[in-house]
Amino acid sequence: MMLGLAVASFMLGIFFIAAAAPFIVKPDERLSWEPEAKHDAEALEAVRYAQRQDEWMLDKYETRKTRAIAFGVVATLLGSTSLLLTTDQTWGIYAALGALTVAAIGVLCFFFSWPGWLFPRLNDFPDTQKDLPQLSAAERAMIGFEESSTSSNWLREPFGK
Repeated sequence: MMLGLAVASFMLGIFFIAAAAPFIVKPDERLSWEPEAKHDAEALEAVRYAQRQDEWMLDKYETRKTRAIAFGVVATLLGSTSLLLTTDQTWGIYAALGALTVAAIGVLCFFFSWPGWLFPRLNDFPDTQKDLPQLSAAERAMIGFEESSTSSNWLREPFGK
């Protein structure tokens, strides 16, 4: 039975890795997808909000993946120990059926994103866009943000930019 749980746990870890893959986006990539964010304050706030969502989702899936794989290792060790200590072969069939059942439930949960506590979605993100802290003038200058209401960057003036 423990080996069946180990297989299911490792499969769940793989599902968590696959679910996190769409949220692995570097901030530079996100800005390159939306170049207007360097000139428009609303677009910049939308990009920052998306980056914060990506970071939150990756953190959630990383935690779940780590726990699932750790549980899988422990279950593998316990299952191997029980195989060495017992001679009854009939429980192996039940363990295989249990592992397949748990794996099938995991596949259904993964593809239907249910339940939300196991496979979180962007709808589960706790903050709203208005909760995002505003960028300071120095942070705006650092990313090259240009807005007519901000003061010009004194480093760019000698070069005519």
